[in-house]
Amino acid sequence: MGDLMGMMAAGGRVRTLNSLFDTTQFEATRRLIKILRVQYGPLLKGPGNAGEHKRRKRLRSLRYAASLLNEDLNFKAEGAATDPSGGKLRHWLRWLSWLETLQVGDATMSENSQPLPNPKPTPHELISRTIAAAIDDDDATSIVFRWNHDAATMKVDVSWDAGTPRVYRISVQSKRSSHADVNKPAFELDGDFDPEP
Repeated sequence: MGDLMGMMAAGGRVRTLNSLFDTTQFEATRRLIKILRVQYGPLLKGPGNAGEHKRRKRLRSLRYAASLLNEDLNFKAEGAATDPSGGKLRHWLRWLSWLETLQVGDATMSENSQPLPNPKPTPHELISRTIAAAIDDDDATSIVFRWNHDAATMKVDVSWDAGTPRVYRISVQSKRSSHADVNKPAFELDGDFDPEP
């Protein structure tokens, strides 16, 4: 997935997933997310309750957050003139939709190099709650993302420094966005979610 968020130029600048949350941009991204939370409520706040309405659940998704944080990019078009990401953002959003469909048993997960206690979160929930923790942590200075590709294994490891300033880390090993499992035409979230942006 790292190649999908590798480089996207917007407004004359290059944007990467890590650059949105690095030490130079973290405070600006945190402020933007907190402003968006006023309008969109549970944005990047982790899992809700089991009976939560589909629309509210969707507001918690990484895909929705990614589309809001990159709303200045026209990801529906294929041409380089209209899509500075060259189609990468669209594929990344599709991968985030696929990630949301994974269940607890679909991945090996750890937190600070320790197995997760029960009840275990899904991979999507673990990543979401780690980002939410960093956004809400006044001592956090950045989130570092690392992506590796492996068609057979899904692993998610999250960690953070014990002291201050605190750096959060999210490491994901997964299938590429071009993998057939990610691009199944029939996969949908909540029955009415269109995975194609």
